[in-house]
Amino acid sequence: MKFIFFFLLLLLITEESFGFPQMIRHGYNRCTSCHVSPRGGGVLNDYGRVLSREVLSAWGYEGEEQWHFGAIKPNYEKESRVFVGGDFRALQSYYNDKSVTQGRFIRMQEEIEVAGQWGDTKVAVRGGGDTTLESRPWYFNSYWVYQRMLSSWTARLGRFTPRFGVNSPEHIFSTKGNLGFGYQSERDTFELAYEQETWEVIASQSFGKNKAGEEMSATFLQANWLPSRKVQMGFNLQKEYKNDESQSFGFHSLLGFSERFYGMSEVIWSDRLIGGVREGGLYEFSKIGYELAQGLHVIFIQDFNKKNFSRNGQSVTTIGGGFTIFPRPHFEFQAIWSQRKIEARGQEWADFAWVMMHFYL
Repeated sequence: MKFIFFFLLLLLITEESFGFPQMIRHGYNRCTSCHVSPRGGGVLNDYGRVLSREVLSAWGYEGEEQWHFGAIKPNYEKESRVFVGGDFRALQSYYNDKSVTQGRFIRMQEEIEVAGQWGDTKVAVRGGGDTTLESRPWYFNSYWVYQRMLSSWTARLGRFTPRFGVNSPEHIFSTKGNLGFGYQSERDTFELAYEQETWEVIASQSFGKNKAGEEMSATFLQANWLPSRKVQMGFNLQKEYKNDESQSFGFHSLLGFSERFYGMSEVIWSDRLIGGVREGGLYEFSKIGYELAQGLHVIFIQDFNKKNFSRNGQSVTTIGGGFTIFPRPHFEFQAIWSQRKIEARGQEWADFAWVMMHFYL
């Protein structure tokens, strides 16, 4: 049972730098509306910083959204060329079933990012302490250069996580950590994208190994349809080239039902060839959120995965909910309580809860 608890904790720390998909309720259906990175997450651009104060947070004074907290009077009329950001996360977890009750405090993320933009060219470098090691040695986990070519074509080359599904922070759930899109999932990647007003296609090729030394050579394809400012629907495909070949494909959606009510979902099917035996699995995650007041969200989550349909006892089901709070720019707090049933351990439901504290520079 202790193994299961620490396995859940491992999934919880599969955090990198995430966007805020719930912003689609305000009509921002592209990551670059707020972030420098085309995948979202990481350092905010000028517009994203203003939105973090005026739309996302409950309170905030002018300039507080800046990385220097307004120590330098911001010039909102002039576009920045250099952007500074960072993410610091900590988490308190709790797990309880008939066999064990345990809790743990985890320092999840300690990273700084610097980015620059000159015309149609962007560059970014992110580094920080490796929170998987007690000594927390410094390393650079992401760096890339981005170029817009013509009006619709863009290219990006460097070390980053390829675009697959929604870049959301719920990496404890099936469609992220279990599929290899968690902490230290960055790998050497070339990305090519074609964008139009209501649709976009992104193709990526990754190669080499991740920080853990695992082979990460794979091809990715993502196609997004954006019929309105508050809707994004997408198709995702991944083909891996490891010793045991595997492929995953599925769909995702981001929906802004109103200025306060929003939802997101992902469904991924996987097909793996392991030791000459083919295994098929399903991974699914959904979240519904409602903003009770500016900066205060109530959320409901549902998650299911079955890694191998040819075997019994392979499914995991999670249902829960809680609150996310953005009191002021730079600060986010989340409290979630869930019930989780692991089929391999019978029909018992276990309590799994956590409180996450996030400071973004």
